[in-house]
Amino acid sequence: MISDFESKLLYDQSSLTEEGVSILSSMYTVSYTYPGANMKTIARFRLTCIYSLSGGIMTTHGGTIEKWRNEGWTLVDEFHDDSLDMITPNEFRKHLLDQVQSFITGIPLSMINNQYALKNNNELINKNENKDIEKPKLHVIEFEKKKETNKKETNKKETNKKDKDDDFDLI
Repeated sequence: MISDFESKLLYDQSSLTEEGVSILSSMYTVSYTYPGANMKTIARFRLTCIYSLSGGIMTTHGGTIEKWRNEGWTLVDEFHDDSLDMITPNEFRKHLLDQVQSFITGIPLSMINNQYALKNNNELINKNENKDIEKPKLHVIEFEKKKETNKKETNKKETNKKDKDDDFDLI
């Protein structure tokens, strides 16, 4: 398992859309050593955080993790988890970087960031406890009568087909 994961922020870019949604794009260099390798592997990652701020509260809309290859940027993962409460864009970016580390090293995200495990488990428990279970409103409308009517119609059709089919016996 890879244990010497290191990352370094190269630069950020940010923008605000007309709808008030903010985009933060961060470039990282990441280094790690595979088991049995003599040298570190170095890679470039782009983390994109999409969020909005309203009344001091941040709402995450999504994010992407991309890796640079000779062919260009390759999508590694997408972020669309609404169970985490992140307060700042930097916390959002840190979470995406933790996901990169988890992906590269094979270490579960909950072991990299203990707060993720606590927040995620508590949110899932709270969502399941507070969820009002609404039973479906279904009604069976005289199924048997319709079934009988369909049988009669089918029998009439079969009788009509037999009458027509008799003409073709001579051929």
